[in-house]
Amino acid sequence: MSCVEVRPENVDEKTRPRERERTSTEQPTADELARTRRQISRPHPAGRSVNCHFSFRPLICHKALIRLHSLPCILVCIVFETIYKEVDLTQNKVAMAEKFIGKYRFVSSENFDEFMKALGVNYLLRKIANAASPIVEFSLDRDVWTLRNVSTFRTLEISFRLGEEVDEVTPDGRNVKVKHCCTVFTYENGELKQVQKAVKPGEKDSIFIRKLEGDKLITTCICGNVTSIRVLQRIS
Repeated sequence: MSCVEVRPENVDEKTRPRERERTSTEQPTADELARTRRQISRPHPAGRSVNCHFSFRPLICHKALIRLHSLPCILVCIVFETIYKEVDLTQNKVAMAEKFIGKYRFVSSENFDEFMKALGVNYLLRKIANAASPIVEFSLDRDVWTLRNVSTFRTLEISFRLGEEVDEVTPDGRNVKVKHCCTVFTYENGELKQVQKAVKPGEKDSIFIRKLEGDKLITTCICGNVTSIRVLQRIS
């Protein structure tokens, strides 16, 4: 009795075992899930490998997953790329702002009395403030900044995070609150900007823009159309 080799192309369609059709409610097998995960692992455009794993719902056809897998991957990559950029930008700003850390002694002032007049500071407080030689100190603990203003008149301290509102008592005694829409302290283009929004009716807002020029801290004080320049020297 001779053996006859049966080739796949010679198999009658009637004798070929039919592949069982998958219904839309069936879950894919473990092998099919593993194969699909391998297929949806795509190289990141920037060269990083990103593996996208999704929870497969039983009511979703496996073939539909294969056709649609690229869209979730693209969306995930876009989201992660946006997050990475925002984190990098924030870290860069914090790193650049860290150069303000240190102590500074008052050196000179220009038009400060007129600035205080514009704020509504009384004569006695203006005389005391003009005679004071404050020491300003910036320190940083993780993402929390502390600004200390030490003088013979009084010592004030404020802690803040960049872009978050805080309550503050100013050296001239005004109670101010910096609104979130204006921000408290922001850092842009090498400048540390502080916006003070007065709480009480009749009191005025003020802006302080600080920048470094070598070992000098230059503070521009603004109230309405009045501007004052104050210079401090780094001592540590």
